[in-house]
Amino acid sequence: MGRVTERRKVIRIRDGAISSRPDSLVTEEPLEIRLNGRPLAITMRTPGDDFALAAGFLVSEGVLAQHSDLHNIVYCANDTPPRSSPPSPHPPPSPSTSPPKPTSPSSAHSAATP
Repeated sequence: MGRVTERRKVIRIRDGAISSRPDSLVTEEPLEIRLNGRPLAITMRTPGDDFALAAGFLVSEGVLAQHSDLHNIVYCANDTPPRSSPPSPHPPPSPSTSPPKPTSPSSAHSAATP
């Protein structure tokens, strides 16, 4: 997986004194969630655990009654993330994944089939 933080110059104001220094900031990128190939939602996330995020979103929004209703979750063909996701400690049941392919660094897509 790529970096989920990046170094940036920040301005710090403390007791009226202004200083500048590098700091680590969390990276955030959009994730489009599709259901049966149709766009459902776009959410911002720290890259890494896309399948768990998409599965949890579908259950929490009532699209699926329970996690076991999810039959398949994959990165969309030709629209995979710029970084590979690490294994989730709680992977969705019976996921099938397609191998990652390069895409633009600004977005990733995952699709689910109930």
